[in-house]
Amino acid sequence: MLRNRIRKICDSVPGTFMNKFILPATAALLFIVGWVSVANAQSVTYQATFEGKWTTAVSPGGVPGGAHFTTLIGAVHNSQVTFWSNGGTASPGMESMAELGLTGALRNEIESTGSDVLATLQQGISSGGTASATFEFSASPTHSLVTLVTMVAPSPDWFTGVSGFSLRENGGWIGSRTVDLFPYDAGTEDGEGFSLSNLPTSPQGVITRIRGMGKFSNEPIATLTFTLQTPPDDPDPPVDDPDPPVDDGGLFELDTAGAASGAVFSGGATIDGGMSYLEEVPSSEPADLIVSFRPAAADVGREADIYVILKLSEHGYFQKISGGLWLPLNLAELEELRPFSRKILDERETITVVDGLVGDVANMAGVTIDAHVAYAVGGNLADLTYNDESTPARMRIAEVSPNE
Repeated sequence: MLRNRIRKICDSVPGTFMNKFILPATAALLFIVGWVSVANAQSVTYQATFEGKWTTAVSPGGVPGGAHFTTLIGAVHNSQVTFWSNGGTASPGMESMAELGLTGALRNEIESTGSDVLATLQQGISSGGTASATFEFSASPTHSLVTLVTMVAPSPDWFTGVSGFSLRENGGWIGSRTVDLFPYDAGTEDGEGFSLSNLPTSPQGVITRIRGMGKFSNEPIATLTFTLQTPPDDPDPPVDDPDPPVDDGGLFELDTAGAASGAVFSGGATIDGGMSYLEEVPSSEPADLIVSFRPAAADVGREADIYVILKLSEHGYFQKISGGLWLPLNLAELEELRPFSRKILDERETITVVDGLVGDVANMAGVTIDAHVAYAVGGNLADLTYNDESTPARMRIAEVSPNE
């Protein structure tokens, strides 16, 4: 029942997004640069914060003099590559990092993987066992795993970090997550104390977590916190329009479907902040696509999730989520549906679905954009209310600019 209700928002369920999004190379490039893309324009920025927790609670026998963490080294990557794992054998790069805190060899190993890595990460940490460091990095839906390591120094070959930590969950980006970090033995050098000069382990052992073993208690030696950042140059922030366009003689009033039949939807395309909706917009003018709705009287004043779904002719389906980000959407995967915003419903709500799109610049002349806005009181998708699939808010971009 719920799946059918979501599907009704649009006129059909698309196949795999990549099968839909096959554009000529030039069109794809302009589309990526100008508005939304499969990878880069969907990339997000995260802030990472490393916090050392190395006190006597972590090593009850005492914290050694000069205790510190060496430079963080790692990568943002896909699932085709792994740089270290518990129970695995340390690479030469991991060995030099764990024994001496050196990053060069591991960096070379990371960069040798080519397109499997989106970015190499390297960040210094201030001195001391409770030192911290904060930095930002980008991730994309295809490269959403993070590996980061740092030597626990002084030590024979101990380190801490994460391997292939995923920034995505249930089809979306995690908002904020703190990961407890515990010490590992790289299996490359003998020694049970906080010392640097030790004999090599022969034969080489495997990477082993040493939480609660030897010098260490069960407490985390550090934490890593990943926090999703709002894009600094959001082209279309979710704000209320103080002067929403008016309905043009009822021509663009949209049929309502779903739980609250008392809701009324309207919407369409405008240019130059116009107060009337247009059946077609010139490809040379900045155009907006707007959907307004008046919630059912019983829903006014209640908290609801608002969803925005678009269909671009020949290009497939997208959803607009918090922060103004666009993501491809497969309606067969309900877990991918994410709210654009959550708010207390006013008597009239206005959503600027597309803001200032110039068809010629984005190479979208001749494209039709259909928009559906929905709300679910209490976030319950079973009570979704939306403009019907037969009456989308539509922006049809003229095939040829009027000036040509």
